[in-house]
Order: sequence, then C-alpha cells, then structure tokens
Amino acid sequence: MKRFLILVILALFGTAAFASSVNTYLYVSATLVAAVSVSTSSLNFGSFTPTSDTETFANGGITVNATSGLPYHITLDKGYYYGDAGYSGWRSLSNGTGYVVYGLWQDSAFTTQWGDNDYLDTYPNGSSQAGTGTGGGQAFTVYGILYPYTATTGSTAGTYVDYVTVTVNY
Repeated sequence: MKRFLILVILALFGTAAFASSVNTYLYVSATLVAAVSVSTSSLNFGSFTPTSDTETFANGGITVNATSGLPYHITLDKGYYYGDAGYSGWRSLSNGTGYVVYGLWQDSAFTTQWGDNDYLDTYPNGSSQAGTGTGGGQAFTVYGILYPYTATTGSTAGTYVDYVTVTVNY
C-alpha cells in the first residue's frame, strides 16, 4: 500500500517536478528614417506703380517638418526671371512683357538675403538658413521688398510673378 501511494503521488506531481523550460528573446526592431517635408505660403506685394520711389514690403512663409534632431538648411534659388530686369544679381518678377526687381530676406531688418550660395550657388547674393528638426512644423518668415522704380521700359499693366524653388538640404 505504501508503494502504491508513492506511485500515485509521483504520477500526480512527478511531471511538474521534472518539467523544464528554455527561454530566448524575439528581436523586434524598426528604423526611424530621417524625413523632411516643406510647404510655403505665398508672398504677394499687391499693386504697384512703376513711377513710385517707395519700396513695397510683404511677407511669405516656409514651414519645415523634420525628424527630431535632424539638422537641415533651407535654400531659395535665383527664381525663374533672375537678372531679367537688367539688374545683375537680382531676382525679377515678370508679366511676359516687362520686369521689376525684388528681394527676399531672412530677417525683418533686411540684412541677410535668402539664397543658396552655400549649396547650388544659383543666387550668390544670399545664403541658406539652418534649422534642427523638432518633429513638428517650424515656421520661417520670408521678408520681401519690391522696388517698383526698377520696372523695365515698356512694362505693361498686369500681374507680375516669379517662381523660386525652396529646397531643404539635410
């Protein structure tokens, strides 16, 4: 009877007493890639007359959304009508028949022009602006000055435009 009792006890509890296990780890990963997006808001000088000696001021904007901690530089190229108003080294607006000079600046004191002389060098009068990503949108103001008295002879009434490429280098 004693032997039978031991066998029953071993049968009931013996399996748990001799059970074993093995552990390992499942490697789980993901790679956060550097990412940047950029958007702009237009800069509109409004109406002007070519006989005015008074500059016209306007602001536009650039918003950069970059991965947190990612350093970047914003550049603005020379634009489509660069130098076409007869002023070497300046951006121009055009309506197809005439031109007028304007400038784009990084600061409200108009001391630092936007450009890309430290990258592609299409607009050597200005340089990039540096930033570091926060993971959210970062706004940069583009300060503009229109010089109406630079309108070329024969300029006709109409809307004058230019196309400036904004590039974020990272």
